[in-house]
Amino acid sequence: MLAAWAAVGRGTLHNDYDELDDAAREFTRARELLVDAPVTVANALATLELSRARRRQGDLGPASALIDEALRLFAQIGDVHLYSYALDARAEVSLASGRAEEALEEASTAHERAAASRDAFLTARARRTRGRALLALGRLDEAESEVRRGIDEFSALDRPLSVAFSYQVLAGVLAAKGEDAAAGEALRLESAALDRAQARVGDAQQSRQAAPS
Repeated sequence: MLAAWAAVGRGTLHNDYDELDDAAREFTRARELLVDAPVTVANALATLELSRARRRQGDLGPASALIDEALRLFAQIGDVHLYSYALDARAEVSLASGRAEEALEEASTAHERAAASRDAFLTARARRTRGRALLALGRLDEAESEVRRGIDEFSALDRPLSVAFSYQVLAGVLAAKGEDAAAGEALRLESAALDRAQARVGDAQQSRQAAPS
């Protein structure tokens, strides 16, 4: 079980830094380690995260099957909280598959559940997914409002990688509105947020190296 959790942790780090092949390998390994074990959060979480990696690789068929499996597993073990995370991931798969209305509905449900459970990170994440769905639907003013609110929420949580991706989404919204200068500024802010995230990783590595053994 510990080896499986370690693989999930490594996969999450790889996924955060766009090392998708490595992420998929670690999440697959976690699932393999748990294949004969009773169903727990570890199984469901590895399945959820493997779906995210496959979606980002463009493998939408496997991503869809995996996220449906993750939703079933979270329902089976009664983890209402992580079910909401999986529902947001389901919305992302729907969006990538061209089903923007379905994605908006799923993201809205995830957002409502996150707000009710006072999960600030998922609230921001589902709000951003809503913004992306609204962009796909051409509802640009609503999309901009949602994404900007998401940026504020991620910033308050000090999540620079999430802030960076949100600025990338905002740039797309602004470009669609014909606001090219504002879109360029959003991309500059995305780059600055990525720099902050990288600096944080560097500081953490230096702290580990300096720590007494």
